[in-house]
Amino acid sequence: MRRATVVLGSYRDGYWLRRFVHDPALSGSIGQPVEPQVWQLVNGRYSVPASPVRAEDSASVNWDRVVDLLGSPNALDDGDLEPGAMGPHLAVLEIAASLAVGHPVDLCRAARVLPAADWRGLFSRIVSAADYV
Repeated sequence: MRRATVVLGSYRDGYWLRRFVHDPALSGSIGQPVEPQVWQLVNGRYSVPASPVRAEDSASVNWDRVVDLLGSPNALDDGDLEPGAMGPHLAVLEIAASLAVGHPVDLCRAARVLPAADWRGLFSRIVSAADYV
């Protein structure tokens, strides 16, 4: 689950973590409390802290809620993105959910929608996140 959270924190400046915290339609995707020190904003990017936060202060991704949301992708649509841009975002969320709780992901579809740079970044985050386990 930690690896999956690192993947979400590193993708497009923490796109999904920001949405989970700020989008009322996605409420319940981040466990409470959401303290500012949990998702660090460093150089304009959200990231998971390098050192553990005290358990009572830490928030976590509610992966059961994320899987429920993946079952109704319209709920995840972001009207602020350009048309067709949700494909890569959804692919990363599906891959993270697969890492966290074994949610099935179609890697062939993900490979078609994710740009090569995103693939490289995604896999490097998965490999580097292994240190958190």
